[in-house]
Amino acid sequence: MEIPTLDQMPEVLLPEEVAAVLRVSRATVYELVRRGKLPAKRVGRGRQGGVRVTRAALRAYLEADE
Repeated sequence: MEIPTLDQMPEVLLPEEVAAVLRVSRATVYELVRRGKLPAKRVGRGRQGGVRVTRAALRAYLEADE
């Protein structure tokens, strides 16, 4: 399975795409967002809503010294 580089991905990423880059589960991505470690925007409402992460936010997370 070929995973595209971060620069090849869309500007706004779905949790599934972030999970593929980080090689973690989607649940882990949601946990990172919930804890404020990975900035994200909420879209929609309630159960139909979701989160989106920008490429810039993901890049900053990857480059952080934590």
